[in-house]
Amino acid sequence: MPINKRTLLTILLTSSLLFVLGLYHFRRQQSADSLQTTLHQSSRTTPLSITARVHNHRFTPVTLLPWNTPLDPLAPQAGVFSVLDVDGVEVVPMWNRVGRQLPQEAVTILPGETREMVHQLGMWRLAKGAYVVKARWRWGEAEKDIEEAVAVEIDV
Repeated sequence: MPINKRTLLTILLTSSLLFVLGLYHFRRQQSADSLQTTLHQSSRTTPLSITARVHNHRFTPVTLLPWNTPLDPLAPQAGVFSVLDVDGVEVVPMWNRVGRQLPQEAVTILPGETREMVHQLGMWRLAKGAYVVKARWRWGEAEKDIEEAVAVEIDV
């Protein structure tokens, strides 16, 4: 039974549309997955500071909201970081109140680009010794959240 031109055109258009939608969904799913976040000790002076670096490994830009992530200037006060001593006991911070004003603009990380934010950890009173700084956050996107955690060993 031969297929008429109208049926063939409908099949081709439907297949093309499904392919484009699938490709779009795949690219959206992979956007925040492509970000690599690292923490590095920036200084050994008081107050101690660490640098958070976020690198985009994809070939497309990634746009994210930085609130409560390592790219948030208020990340230490927002509870993104925790500090543990060598025995794994968490050092309790002297919490500061976080008063946000208008929402911060979204951050776009271009392909191959690295964004950096230096955070002072003055909220923690640290005696001389070794510590582990942990960061935990979610990359908030329109379609999904990706939870990440990283750690770095520091010396005071």
